[in-house]
Order: sequence, then C-alpha cells, then structure tokens
Amino acid sequence: MSSKLSYPIIDAHFWVVRDGQIIDPYFSYYDLVKKLNMLTGDRIYLEAADIVQKVIIRKFQSVIDWGEVYKIMKKINYTQEENQCYQNCLYEIMENGGELKFGSMGWKFKTSDKIHYEYGGENWSLKQFIK
Repeated sequence: MSSKLSYPIIDAHFWVVRDGQIIDPYFSYYDLVKKLNMLTGDRIYLEAADIVQKVIIRKFQSVIDWGEVYKIMKKINYTQEENQCYQNCLYEIMENGGELKFGSMGWKFKTSDKIHYEYGGENWSLKQFIK
C-alpha cells in the first residue's frame, strides 16, 4: 500500500487577498458559465468559516514542498490555468505576497439578487466542501 499524500477533491475556490484587494485571474470559461446560468456582474466571494479555511488550507499545504514547486514553476515559465486555483494562488503569493483564502465564488442571477455559486455554496461546512 502506498502512503502517498494527495489533495482532497473539493467543490470550492481559492483566491489571494493583498492590500485589501482580491487577486484572482479571470478565465474565458467564466463567460460560458455566466451565459449558461443567466448570471451577471462581477464575481462574488464568500470566505468559508475560519476553522474550515484553516483545515483545508493546512491540508493543501501539507501535501508538497511549495518552495521546490515554485522553483519548477519559475523554470517552466508557469502561467495561470483554469481549474488550478490553488496552484495559481500559491504562485501569486510566492511572486507578489498576499494571503490565501478559501471558500465559495459565483455571480448574481440576472433575474434576482440570489447568487449562483459555481464553486462552493452559502454557509457550507467542511463536509460540504469536500467531495
């Protein structure tokens, strides 16, 4: 049996906060999500409860040595990619600093003030974020 560590499979999102600003790349895939779900406006971020963030971030950070990964990313001229929010965030933090955040992300519906969370959901617990 292997004792290989791995990331948990999650329905959630990571982003970076630096100087009070959210740093999170925008991918053209999001235009399709918005069109298909009749969504509008800018992305809406909802941080998970503090304890949930701490548990998930600690789990993700325990999997690999980010100093070594960062060296490889620099060597291959890493560019941010869709569905790689954790890696994108760690690269951003290593390059420019900031604080890693975990939780939900989505947009408002065009027809109401309700929010469609493409990643995560409102008031989700640890159990709901992990698939």
